[in-house]
Amino acid sequence: MWNLVLPKIISMGNYFMLSVLFVLAMGAATADVSEKERAILMEFHKATNGELWKTTWDVETPVSEWHGITLEGGHVTKIALPMNNLTGYLPESLFELEHLQELNLLFNRIEGKIPSNIGEARSLQVLDLTLNKFEGGIPKSMGKLGNLHTLKLGMNLLTGRIPHSLYELTHLKVVELHSNDLTGWLLEDIANMDALETFNVASNHFKGPIPKGITKLDRLKSLVLFNNKFWGPIPSDIAELKSLRELNLANNLFSGAIPCGILDLPELQLLLLRNNAFCNTLEFDQLDHDYIHSYDVVNTVANRN
Repeated sequence: MWNLVLPKIISMGNYFMLSVLFVLAMGAATADVSEKERAILMEFHKATNGELWKTTWDVETPVSEWHGITLEGGHVTKIALPMNNLTGYLPESLFELEHLQELNLLFNRIEGKIPSNIGEARSLQVLDLTLNKFEGGIPKSMGKLGNLHTLKLGMNLLTGRIPHSLYELTHLKVVELHSNDLTGWLLEDIANMDALETFNVASNHFKGPIPKGITKLDRLKSLVLFNNKFWGPIPSDIAELKSLRELNLANNLFSGAIPCGILDLPELQLLLLRNNAFCNTLEFDQLDHDYIHSYDVVNTVANRN
């Protein structure tokens, strides 16, 4: 009798163990991030009206399958949802994602202020909030983002000055703050940002002279100050920026002489100086500048009464 019953018991035991293993496997498949990180993403989804996104999340599936989410080692490291019809606001909890390295929300319609606790996302390397409806100032806490190398906040409704703490981010390569309502002067401390390659603050309300600290940024490739109220002469040392490819100073209040050394910049491809009050122009006809693909210094000699 026991010879007949025992195999059945063993078979039932095996079935039970297989069932347990299956349940555990399914749980592991759906629990690919911690409950905390999943809850943060769910709050972000709700705050930005996720049900109206072009491509939304099926929250019944593992986080690894959610559109725009990248995981590494069981943590959220990247959120990339450009042009996805996000509206609403950014919740503060988003920046409690300790392993988040990239946040790309380009070309959406998110409103409100950039959360003041953004500096807590210490792993952040790329922040792109271009073309939204953010307002208020640039949070001072951004100065805590020591790993940040790309900062794009252009085409929003930001106001106020560039916080001093931002000038301490020595890993920054790209700073794009164009097309906002920012004010104030650029500080000499910009020299601290010695990794900088692109600096674009066009179409704001900045004023004052070009800080000499800019001329110490020997990796700078693009300097765009177009359409502000900068004044004073162009520092002659700007001709020392041997990596410079684009220089756009048009539509400002610059005066004095245009440094002739600008034409000796070996990488220069785009030079725009129109609509300032310079007392001279550049004699392109006397030089071989086939490398300059586009230039415009017309109307630089102007009377600004």
